[in-house]
Amino acid sequence: MCECGYSVNSTSSQHQVFTDLIESDFLTIQDIFHDTDWQIQEYATPHGTDAGPFGMNMTGANVISNPLKDNSTLSSPSKLGGDAGLQLWVRGGIPSNGLVPSAEMRTVRRDLNYGSFRAAMKLTPVNGTCSAVFSYYNDTQEIDVELLSYQYINYTTSSQAIPSSPINLISHSDQSILTEYSRPNTTCYGKPILPNSLTDEFHEYRFDWMPDRVSFYFDGQWLWDLIDDIPTSSSAMFFKHWSNGAVGWSQGPPMKDAVTTIEYFKAYFNSSDPQRNVDYKGRCKDPSAEGAVCIIPDQTVPPDPSVVPPGLSGSLAKNGSASTWFFSQHPNQTVNQTVYTGQKNAGIIRGPVVERRFWITGVVMLLISGMWVEPYMVRPIGDLCFLPL
Repeated sequence: MCECGYSVNSTSSQHQVFTDLIESDFLTIQDIFHDTDWQIQEYATPHGTDAGPFGMNMTGANVISNPLKDNSTLSSPSKLGGDAGLQLWVRGGIPSNGLVPSAEMRTVRRDLNYGSFRAAMKLTPVNGTCSAVFSYYNDTQEIDVELLSYQYINYTTSSQAIPSSPINLISHSDQSILTEYSRPNTTCYGKPILPNSLTDEFHEYRFDWMPDRVSFYFDGQWLWDLIDDIPTSSSAMFFKHWSNGAVGWSQGPPMKDAVTTIEYFKAYFNSSDPQRNVDYKGRCKDPSAEGAVCIIPDQTVPPDPSVVPPGLSGSLAKNGSASTWFFSQHPNQTVNQTVYTGQKNAGIIRGPVVERRFWITGVVMLLISGMWVEPYMVRPIGDLCFLPL
């Protein structure tokens, strides 16, 4: 099953089929440092710059796995107490060295080229941090979902007054440079109103990156479409929880330790890696065959790990997570995919930011509405900014 891909928006004109997937169930992953899908970022940024009065110290000590004690039942308590999942910490207080201890990680794969990207997070209720999930190639090829705690901790939908949006949807492009990153002055910045508060429960933050638009969703509800300056370069996905004291953005640093918890991450995407495209053509013989393309279920309510997914009960409940669906937790639905299943060491990325050039050629095959589309060539990636091993 699913050998020809995973489809979104199957009943609309924005229907797409994606060839590859990454799925991470952080309720059951025992140690993020053994997860071959992710690499922890470890680096420091200088303080006292125009960006903010403090720098940041990204360290693996602030990325902590807190899985269920017993992953055969979703009612199990977490190993460390509190909400189960992957914890991203920003440490509180004024740092003596001027660097706020923060957390960041990215996907090992950097060949993500269009796709549907979904993350369930419970945000910190502590003022003075920014929680973010984003794709990144360089400073003009970036799609951001950023949530500032000073904006959302007092957010309510019960007031009769029109609330100020607590979510920042951003595409960094050439416009960003021309306006010196003054986000409201660009057409690549959205702040739609959300239907819920953000700190009481987990919510799914999602964006679908297509060639002609980026569509943003909250618990499956459409929020906003970006239609200008759509990124085209293959990217990695990042999670980041940080503070640098910037008055106009993160504020802070927080007065006490602050944690944002991730329950899951899902990515369904096309790859710019030539070998992945060879693999796809080898396994997908008939895209019109029954079960060859699998529809991606949408998360339409806040994810809740205490709720068993529809159709699952008893011992089968362990196959669901956060009341959501994982293809990788069901037999024969991720054939020839690269999703993490073992205990191999993924390691930590260390060192200063450097630039290197990567060239990728090859053919990406898209499957749209059950029909083959003429292949197109992926352009060279160019100068990719990354943190080396």
